[in-house]
Amino acid sequence: MLRAMVRKGPNDIFLVGDAHQRIYGSRVVLGHQGIEIRGRASRRLTLNYRTTRQILGSANRLVAGAAFDNLDTGTDTLDGYRSVLTGLAPQFWRAPDRVTEMRAVAALIRERHDGYGTSYSAMAIAVPDQGSAQEFANVLARDPFRIPVAPLGKEGVRSDLDAVRIGTMYRFKGLEFQRVFLTSAGEGQIPHQRIEQHRLANPDRYRHEEQRSRSLVFVAATRARDELVVTWSGRASRFLPPDADATAFRATDLLGPDGPPSGSRSVAAA
Repeated sequence: MLRAMVRKGPNDIFLVGDAHQRIYGSRVVLGHQGIEIRGRASRRLTLNYRTTRQILGSANRLVAGAAFDNLDTGTDTLDGYRSVLTGLAPQFWRAPDRVTEMRAVAALIRERHDGYGTSYSAMAIAVPDQGSAQEFANVLARDPFRIPVAPLGKEGVRSDLDAVRIGTMYRFKGLEFQRVFLTSAGEGQIPHQRIEQHRLANPDRYRHEEQRSRSLVFVAATRARDELVVTWSGRASRFLPPDADATAFRATDLLGPDGPPSGSRSVAAA
């Protein structure tokens, strides 16, 4: 459509794109559509102004090892991609079960609101599917947390209430929040276990689905401006660092009678 609208010529079309953030199924090769980006026709943008280098480094590792195209017939990497900002190191929390994970996230959100003055609307929970979004909303809204929540719909943020935003990773495209809680990052959930049916029967489909899942996680992680918190129950996703299960904080420590431990407080306040 773009090529048909604009007559070919010098500096005819200006496009900005990142295949690492391509979360839908379409795979367009721009050269096949008559849009030339090869050679001197394109430049790589490497400076990030949204998030900190700590969060960006963790997000980059989520897509490490996967091959991404450059929206044409070549390949692209995140080599040299950097941030001008510095801040908190991402936190990783492991829970023994789903309910504990959700309650731990609620405790962390409550701590950041009550203890450090972060408005609820500056925080968001990213989940892999709509069912998980409803589960988290139910836990946050009930006693003892009573945290206001607002869903992220197709139109993005539709509420001006001071409420925590909850939505699928697809809904985080184009948004940003001060603190993002990337949840359900366990094996079998990210990527979803249903892609395993394609591993042997359709290897190309399997690679495509796994890469799209990586892109979804990358998009959600880079929506965090100041702090990224990653949580899961069971075994950590293979997208996370290899030692994630061994080095993560224990979510059960957040649910004691005194609330989150002092280590969590110091990190949040840094």
